[in-house]
Amino acid sequence: MKAERWLTLLLAGVLGALLAIVGGRLITGRASDGLGGRSGAPASEAAGEEKAPPPLDAGPARTLVLEALAEAGVPQSAVHHGVYPLRGAGRRPDETLPLVSFDTPAGADRGRLLSQLEQRVAAGGFDMVRAGRGETADRPAFRALAKDGRPVLALRGFPPGPRLTLVIDDVGQEPGVIDALLALDAHVTYAVQANASYGPRIAERLVAEGREVIAHLPMEPMPPEQPDGPDFLTTGQSEEELAAAAEGLLSRLPGAVGASNHMGGRLTTSRPHMQALLGVLQKRGMFFLDNRTSPASVGEATARSMGVRAAVRTHYLDVPGQDVRANLRAVEAALVLDGHAVVVARPDPSTLAALAPWLQALGRRNIHLLRLSEVVL
Repeated sequence: MKAERWLTLLLAGVLGALLAIVGGRLITGRASDGLGGRSGAPASEAAGEEKAPPPLDAGPARTLVLEALAEAGVPQSAVHHGVYPLRGAGRRPDETLPLVSFDTPAGADRGRLLSQLEQRVAAGGFDMVRAGRGETADRPAFRALAKDGRPVLALRGFPPGPRLTLVIDDVGQEPGVIDALLALDAHVTYAVQANASYGPRIAERLVAEGREVIAHLPMEPMPPEQPDGPDFLTTGQSEEELAAAAEGLLSRLPGAVGASNHMGGRLTTSRPHMQALLGVLQKRGMFFLDNRTSPASVGEATARSMGVRAAVRTHYLDVPGQDVRANLRAVEAALVLDGHAVVVARPDPSTLAALAPWLQALGRRNIHLLRLSEVVL
């Protein structure tokens, strides 16, 4: 298996593997037990077996971690809370574990910081488990905290230095661009239009090459824009109709790990419709990228309230009347000021031509290019 694909699989399943190390059978010794919200009894319960115990309270573990991070010099502004997907045999796609994500301060040794954390949580009665292989200095480090063989809390430590996530969206309309896409860095994320004629074929090729793919879902724009294709999700649909339509679109891209909005200036402002869409993503264990096509979008906020992993676009590269290279310089300035950016670009030949050398030079400037799945909360 190619290294890039292995990294993708690691990020999708790392905690499932970690937790398998913790207790062999996890939580209660049965692979069918889960930690997330439960919409129905698993087969083992239907057969009359003992019910799984409730999830452990993550509060004490979280308190220990936050105290240790503060003592190590990690500012409160560099610590964020979210959820992380649990993976493994018998688990539903929507099962998650609480996540504490933190930035490693500039000049700090992340390995030493994690060792200090491990000592602190061990004194509090928790085990810290790490992946057996695959961790590198330029990727996020993942850990799982467990007590008595049961998972409690996930940790994600970013490497020191700015981090960039680049999403190429509107992919799928032009099949001839695939070679140019594959020539980019292996950690670029691709948003493939679920309603585009070539979308499924291009997505399949990207996934086969170990690239990260999310579904670019067509959503009702705000006039005067007009839908540029079929099968748009609209506010004229009932919540049930929209959920069914979203399921149909997602089924066209089985390799997608998340979703984003294509257009959507109107639909992303409707909380009931976004709840219906996000419910579908949650059931599938997928995350959401809010492209913020409207300043009134409720996409990210609704995802957070529902416990759906999410991120928000911070920069567009392809702004009419603006030079792409000038926008790339603006992104670098933002990385210095904010430490992170989620950048969206179109697969136009001129944009791809500017991106290729820029991405190659990131490492020399200590900027880490991370996949979208590595940064969502």
